[in-house]
Amino acid sequence: PLRLESDGHFTWTGVHMPGHGGPIQIDEPPNEHPARYTGHATSTSIEYTLEVLDMPGTVMTFSMKRGANPHVFKCL
Repeated sequence: PLRLESDGHFTWTGVHMPGHGGPIQIDEPPNEHPARYTGHATSTSIEYTLEVLDMPGTVMTFSMKRGANPHVFKCL
């Protein structure tokens, strides 16, 4: 579970599973990479940074706001 500090900050270690073009094959092994997620959450928004630990230099930042129009796309 993701636990927030009293000020809303968090650090969580987990996995990242990047996608790829085309369909996923039935016998395709998962493409899992160790990752660290750090950020800040409130009742209306979350901002976080994803660092893929076994791929140096792979850092991505995301932000989401409750009630905002989503802008979701898959870039390959």
